[in-house]
Amino acid sequence: MSPFRVTPVFDAVDGDGPYFSPDRRRVLDGAERARLVSYLTDAPLVVRAHGLEPDPLDPSAGRVVPIGFQTDGVWIWQEAAAYYLRRYGIAPEDDLVAHIEAAGYSAPTQLPREVLDAAADAALGPAGPAPSDVRRDLRYFANVTSGRPADDPGGLLRQWHQTWHTGDDVRVDQICDPGLRWRSTGAFVANARNGEHDFVEIPQRLAARVLDRWWAEEHTDVR
Repeated sequence: MSPFRVTPVFDAVDGDGPYFSPDRRRVLDGAERARLVSYLTDAPLVVRAHGLEPDPLDPSAGRVVPIGFQTDGVWIWQEAAAYYLRRYGIAPEDDLVAHIEAAGYSAPTQLPREVLDAAADAALGPAGPAPSDVRRDLRYFANVTSGRPADDPGGLLRQWHQTWHTGDDVRVDQICDPGLRWRSTGAFVANARNGEHDFVEIPQRLAARVLDRWWAEEHTDVR
Protein backbone atom coordinates (compact mmCIF):
# COMPACT_ATOMS: atom_id res chain seq x y z
CA MET A 1 0.00 0.00 0.00
CA SER A 2 1.28 3.46 -0.90
CA PRO A 3 2.40 5.60 2.05
CA PHE A 4 0.95 8.62 0.28
CA ARG A 5 -2.58 9.97 -0.01
CA VAL A 6 -3.29 11.09 -3.56
CA THR A 7 -6.12 13.59 -3.84
CA PRO A 8 -8.04 14.06 -7.10
CA VAL A 9 -8.70 17.48 -8.60
CA PHE A 10 -12.46 17.11 -9.23
CA ASP A 11 -15.06 15.18 -7.26
CA ALA A 12 -17.53 14.14 -9.94
CA VAL A 13 -18.32 14.31 -13.64
CA ASP A 14 -21.58 14.31 -15.57
CA GLY A 15 -22.77 15.20 -19.05
CA ASP A 16 -21.65 18.79 -18.55
CA GLY A 17 -18.13 17.78 -17.52
CA PRO A 18 -16.24 17.60 -14.22
CA TYR A 19 -17.25 19.62 -11.17
CA PHE A 20 -16.54 20.16 -7.49
CA SER A 21 -18.95 18.67 -4.98
CA PRO A 22 -21.02 20.95 -2.73
CA ASP A 23 -19.12 19.16 0.06
CA ARG A 24 -15.94 20.91 -1.02
CA ARG A 25 -15.53 24.14 0.90
CA ARG A 26 -15.49 27.43 -0.99
CA VAL A 27 -12.95 29.59 0.88
CA LEU A 28 -14.28 33.11 1.37
CA ASP A 29 -11.46 34.45 3.52
CA GLY A 30 -8.74 35.87 1.28
CA ALA A 31 -5.95 35.47 3.84
CA GLU A 32 -6.78 31.81 4.41
CA ARG A 33 -6.99 31.22 0.67
CA ALA A 34 -3.56 32.78 0.18
CA ARG A 35 -2.02 30.60 2.92
CA LEU A 36 -3.48 27.45 1.40
CA VAL A 37 -2.32 28.43 -2.09
CA SER A 38 1.16 29.14 -0.74
CA TYR A 39 1.39 25.68 0.81
CA LEU A 40 0.19 23.95 -2.34
CA THR A 41 2.62 25.81 -4.57
CA ASP A 42 5.67 25.72 -2.27
CA ALA A 43 5.86 21.93 -1.93
CA PRO A 44 8.29 20.06 -4.21
CA LEU A 45 7.24 19.17 -7.73
CA VAL A 46 7.50 15.41 -8.32
CA VAL A 47 6.04 15.09 -11.82
CA ARG A 48 6.88 17.92 -14.18
CA ALA A 49 4.43 18.20 -17.06
CA HIS A 50 5.02 20.68 -19.84
CA GLY A 51 2.13 22.64 -21.24
CA LEU A 52 -1.23 23.56 -19.83
CA GLU A 53 -4.76 22.17 -20.02
CA PRO A 54 -8.06 24.00 -20.65
CA ASP A 55 -10.14 25.00 -17.67
CA PRO A 56 -13.37 22.96 -18.00
CA LEU A 57 -15.17 25.51 -15.81
CA ASP A 58 -14.22 28.32 -18.20
CA PRO A 59 -13.26 26.96 -21.65
CA SER A 60 -12.98 30.51 -23.00
CA ALA A 61 -9.88 31.04 -20.82
CA GLY A 62 -7.86 28.75 -23.06
CA ARG A 63 -5.05 26.54 -21.79
CA VAL A 64 -4.36 27.87 -18.31
CA VAL A 65 -4.35 24.88 -15.92
CA PRO A 66 -0.98 23.35 -14.89
CA ILE A 67 -0.88 19.56 -14.79
CA GLY A 68 2.18 18.53 -12.76
CA PHE A 69 2.11 16.83 -9.35
CA GLN A 70 3.47 18.02 -6.01
CA THR A 71 3.93 16.43 -2.58
CA ASP A 72 4.75 17.30 1.00
CA GLY A 73 5.83 13.73 1.73
CA VAL A 74 2.38 12.70 2.95
CA TRP A 75 -0.11 14.00 0.42
CA ILE A 76 0.15 14.22 -3.36
CA TRP A 77 -1.89 16.72 -5.38
CA GLN A 78 -1.92 18.18 -8.85
CA GLU A 79 -0.71 21.72 -9.48
CA ALA A 80 -4.25 22.38 -10.66
CA ALA A 81 -5.39 22.35 -7.01
CA ALA A 82 -3.78 25.75 -6.41
CA TYR A 83 -5.22 27.11 -9.66
CA TYR A 84 -8.81 26.18 -8.76
CA LEU A 85 -8.39 27.46 -5.21
CA ARG A 86 -7.03 30.78 -6.42
CA ARG A 87 -9.50 31.20 -9.28
CA TYR A 88 -12.70 29.75 -7.78
CA GLY A 89 -12.04 29.48 -4.05
CA ILE A 90 -12.29 25.66 -4.15
CA ALA A 91 -10.41 24.20 -1.19
CA PRO A 92 -8.66 20.84 -1.35
CA GLU A 93 -10.50 18.01 0.38
CA ASP A 94 -11.11 18.51 4.09
CA ASP A 95 -8.48 16.04 5.31
CA LEU A 96 -5.77 17.77 3.27
CA VAL A 97 -6.83 21.19 4.55
CA ALA A 98 -6.66 19.86 8.14
CA HIS A 99 -3.19 18.48 7.39
CA ILE A 100 -2.06 21.87 6.04
CA GLU A 101 -3.45 23.66 9.08
CA ALA A 102 -1.66 21.22 11.41
CA ALA A 103 1.59 21.97 9.56
CA GLY A 104 1.12 25.69 10.23
CA TYR A 105 0.59 26.35 6.51
CA SER A 106 4.33 25.77 5.98
CA ALA A 107 5.16 23.20 3.31
CA PRO A 108 8.56 21.52 3.04
CA THR A 109 10.51 22.91 0.12
CA GLN A 110 12.91 19.96 -0.06
CA LEU A 111 12.45 16.22 0.47
CA PRO A 112 14.81 13.23 0.15
CA ARG A 113 15.23 11.92 -3.39
CA GLU A 114 13.78 8.52 -2.46
CA VAL A 115 10.62 10.22 -1.18
CA LEU A 116 10.27 12.23 -4.39
CA ASP A 117 10.79 9.14 -6.55
CA ALA A 118 8.23 7.16 -4.58
CA ALA A 119 5.76 10.06 -4.79
CA ALA A 120 6.22 10.25 -8.56
CA ASP A 121 5.45 6.53 -8.86
CA ALA A 122 2.35 6.95 -6.67
CA ALA A 123 1.15 9.98 -8.63
CA LEU A 124 1.34 8.13 -11.95
CA GLY A 125 0.17 4.77 -10.62
CA PRO A 126 -3.37 3.44 -10.33
CA ALA A 127 -5.66 5.29 -7.97
CA GLY A 128 -5.99 3.71 -4.56
CA PRO A 129 -9.28 3.04 -2.81
CA ALA A 130 -11.28 6.11 -1.89
CA PRO A 131 -11.32 6.89 1.83
CA SER A 132 -14.43 5.65 3.60
CA ASP A 133 -17.19 8.17 4.23
CA VAL A 134 -19.51 7.80 7.20
CA ARG A 135 -22.25 9.75 5.43
CA ARG A 136 -25.02 7.96 3.54
CA ASP A 137 -27.92 9.09 1.41
CA LEU A 138 -26.61 12.64 1.03
CA ARG A 139 -29.42 14.90 -0.26
CA TYR A 140 -29.44 18.62 -1.04
CA PHE A 141 -32.37 21.04 -0.77
CA ALA A 142 -33.04 24.59 -1.96
CA ASN A 143 -35.14 27.01 0.04
CA VAL A 144 -37.57 28.28 -2.60
CA THR A 145 -39.84 30.11 -0.19
CA SER A 146 -41.61 33.15 -1.69
CA GLY A 147 -41.19 31.79 -5.19
CA ARG A 148 -37.39 31.75 -5.28
CA PRO A 149 -36.12 29.51 -8.12
CA ALA A 150 -34.08 26.44 -7.24
CA ASP A 151 -31.03 27.86 -9.03
CA ASP A 152 -31.26 31.10 -6.99
CA PRO A 153 -32.59 29.91 -3.63
CA GLY A 154 -32.90 31.71 -0.34
CA GLY A 155 -30.66 29.04 1.19
CA LEU A 156 -29.09 25.61 0.75
CA LEU A 157 -29.63 22.69 3.11
CA ARG A 158 -28.68 19.04 3.18
CA GLN A 159 -29.45 15.80 4.98
CA TRP A 160 -27.41 12.66 5.41
CA HIS A 161 -27.40 9.56 7.59
CA GLN A 162 -24.70 8.29 9.89
CA THR A 163 -24.51 4.97 11.70
CA TRP A 164 -23.01 5.31 15.18
CA HIS A 165 -20.78 2.72 16.79
CA THR A 166 -23.84 1.63 18.77
CA GLY A 167 -25.59 0.71 15.54
CA ASP A 168 -28.07 3.58 15.80
CA ASP A 169 -28.89 5.34 12.55
CA VAL A 170 -28.98 9.13 12.88
CA ARG A 171 -30.13 11.72 10.36
CA VAL A 172 -27.92 14.81 10.23
CA ASP A 173 -29.49 18.10 9.10
CA GLN A 174 -27.23 20.92 7.95
CA ILE A 175 -27.50 24.37 6.37
CA CYS A 176 -24.92 26.39 4.44
CA ASP A 177 -24.14 29.48 6.49
CA PRO A 178 -23.06 32.92 5.17
CA GLY A 179 -19.43 31.80 5.42
CA LEU A 180 -20.23 28.95 2.98
CA ARG A 181 -19.67 26.32 5.68
CA TRP A 182 -22.08 23.52 6.51
CA ARG A 183 -23.40 23.58 10.09
CA SER A 184 -26.14 21.83 12.03
CA THR A 185 -29.67 23.17 11.71
CA GLY A 186 -33.11 22.54 13.15
CA ALA A 187 -34.76 24.01 10.06
CA PHE A 188 -36.11 20.69 8.77
CA VAL A 189 -37.63 19.76 12.11
CA ALA A 190 -39.13 23.23 12.64
CA ASN A 191 -40.50 23.30 9.11
CA ALA A 192 -42.18 19.93 9.59
CA ARG A 193 -44.15 21.57 12.42
CA ASN A 194 -45.01 24.98 11.00
CA GLY A 195 -44.58 24.63 7.21
CA GLU A 196 -43.08 28.11 7.04
CA HIS A 197 -40.58 27.30 4.30
CA ASP A 198 -40.62 25.43 1.02
CA PHE A 199 -37.61 23.11 0.69
CA VAL A 200 -37.21 21.25 -2.62
CA GLU A 201 -34.64 18.56 -3.29
CA ILE A 202 -32.08 19.44 -5.97
CA PRO A 203 -29.27 17.52 -7.70
CA GLN A 204 -25.75 17.71 -6.31
CA ARG A 205 -24.56 19.49 -9.47
CA LEU A 206 -27.10 22.28 -9.01
CA ALA A 207 -26.15 22.70 -5.34
CA ALA A 208 -22.52 23.02 -6.44
CA ARG A 209 -23.43 25.67 -9.02
CA VAL A 210 -25.30 27.70 -6.41
CA LEU A 211 -22.30 27.60 -4.08
CA ASP A 212 -19.93 28.58 -6.89
CA ARG A 213 -22.13 31.54 -7.80
CA TRP A 214 -22.37 32.69 -4.20
CA TRP A 215 -18.58 32.58 -3.92
CA ALA A 216 -18.13 34.46 -7.19
CA GLU A 217 -20.52 37.19 -6.08
CA GLU A 218 -18.23 37.85 -3.12
CA HIS A 219 -15.09 37.82 -5.27
CA THR A 220 -15.84 39.58 -8.53
CA ASP A 221 -12.20 40.75 -8.65
CA VAL A 222 -10.79 37.19 -8.81
CA ARG A 223 -9.87 36.17 -12.34
